[in-house]
Amino acid sequence: QLTVRAQLLADKGNIRCAYQWEFAEVSQKFNTAWAMEKGACPTVRHVLVITNETLEMRWSAYRKSLSNQSVEEHYHGTELKCRITESMRLCTNGSCGVCGISSIGL
Repeated sequence: QLTVRAQLLADKGNIRCAYQWEFAEVSQKFNTAWAMEKGACPTVRHVLVITNETLEMRWSAYRKSLSNQSVEEHYHGTELKCRITESMRLCTNGSCGVCGISSIGL
């Protein structure tokens, strides 16, 4: 199961499923960016919008410090050890990459 984090917004601790247009946009971008030498492109099953005010403020301050403030999108594979797609809550399992990154950043 592949979960792609669509974006960070400004409300701390808020999780929702992506709207249909967001899912389509993120899925299309992911599929286009997939390097075929890695094999068949995985199927995107879920796109979650996870918000964290602290991380958003930290990212915004960092971005302002850069001379070139353009943003590149990258995709990062990580393990999902919980049922966030059902519970819509971040877990505290230290080995759950999705919740760990969403809680404390990369």
